[in-house]
Amino acid sequence: MNDNPYGSKTIEEATDEAIEYIKKRKSGEIKSFKTEWKQLDNETLNGFEEGTLNLIAGLSGSGKTLLMANLEDRIMSNNDVDMISVNFNFEMLSKNLIIRKLSSRSNLSMRDILSASERLLTDKEILEIEEEAKEIKKQNVLYFDTPKTINKMAETIGWVWDKYKKPMLMFLDHSILVQKSAHHNTTTDMLYELGQFWNIIKKQYPITAFIASQLNREIESSDRKKVPTMHYPQKGDFSYSDGLYMSADMVIVSHIPYMLNLQFYGPQRLPCTQEDVYWHILKNRNNEANKVIRMKADFKNMKIIERNDS
Repeated sequence: MNDNPYGSKTIEEATDEAIEYIKKRKSGEIKSFKTEWKQLDNETLNGFEEGTLNLIAGLSGSGKTLLMANLEDRIMSNNDVDMISVNFNFEMLSKNLIIRKLSSRSNLSMRDILSASERLLTDKEILEIEEEAKEIKKQNVLYFDTPKTINKMAETIGWVWDKYKKPMLMFLDHSILVQKSAHHNTTTDMLYELGQFWNIIKKQYPITAFIASQLNREIESSDRKKVPTMHYPQKGDFSYSDGLYMSADMVIVSHIPYMLNLQFYGPQRLPCTQEDVYWHILKNRNNEANKVIRMKADFKNMKIIERNDS
């Protein structure tokens, strides 16, 4: 007979777990996943903590997909942890994600790599790309191009764990591309269940999640643009995503104010050139929220660069 049918845990047990975790952090047995973007790592626990849901949001064209791709590549490259990335790339084809990685690593533009510019790749450049491809192949990444329901995503996570038994990263490149099930009357229903899905799997597996979501267009309104204190993204700017916002440990909005034809950005009159991308940390359970990080977007070479003048 089960003498603990409701799964309770005493405060003594929870405290022992906390002390053990603190000691393992001190010894280095457990580490956060560093990105090597110093400003971002400083706002996290020196990297993203296992068991956290990190919501990456923005307008269309604001660099959120690029941020997701760079996060995966940086975490997989900069941490000595034997892990696997489960990439639900429902929006972009996996081969296109690899081409973007090659552009970021080789400093060749997408047009150069795909021979869409006036010149063709040289033999030397082809060899360099092939060498970078060999390095990329060393990363443990599984792509799932075909959209799935939440139940199928849960089954997929379970299958990956049973097969590999490694800490997992989960990337979902667009939350609203998850297939709705018959009991979902609206997209909002599905997104609330997606948040619930995360709260279940984080207790079953060693997993860290990154989910991309769309902002609504309220931030583009002329009334908002006229008032500098209203330039910055807010919780109310999220499309359908309240359920995900509630479940998230960290919410980062990638924003390019140049897209809104602003002369300056916010009450501090920050620069807004084509290359200025701002990461707004709206929610952060492990540190202070409402922080702004100014970065440099190099869309030509598919990378986001830390600024020296920030």
